[in-house]
Amino acid sequence: MSPLTSSFHLPSASSTSGNRPIPLSVLTPDAMDPVHAAATGTPVPGGLSLRESFYLAEEIAATGRLAVLDIAEVNPLLGTPSEQKVTVSNAIDVTAKFYGSQRKGDVPPDYVIPRPQK
Repeated sequence: MSPLTSSFHLPSASSTSGNRPIPLSVLTPDAMDPVHAAATGTPVPGGLSLRESFYLAEEIAATGRLAVLDIAEVNPLLGTPSEQKVTVSNAIDVTAKFYGSQRKGDVPPDYVIPRPQK
């Protein structure tokens, strides 16, 4: 994981200590590595991976407290047509995770992801 996600503290979905809304402003795809978001104003080599971006979004969604999501700096006019398509697609996918869309895998429907023991 990048230094940002390894030191970033997210509210736990199972935490009962927080009940305030979470306003998230500004989600910028340029925080992602250019492999995942090249069509943006300020590409950041070594930025967040797509998996890290999904993780952050899914954890915030799991709190049920996301109140506002402001997305900026997706510029489909920058980059090659292929980079434009990847950037816009990934920005949409990450945004969907903030609103509860979950990654699907090849696991049984009744499988429960193990959580760390406290």
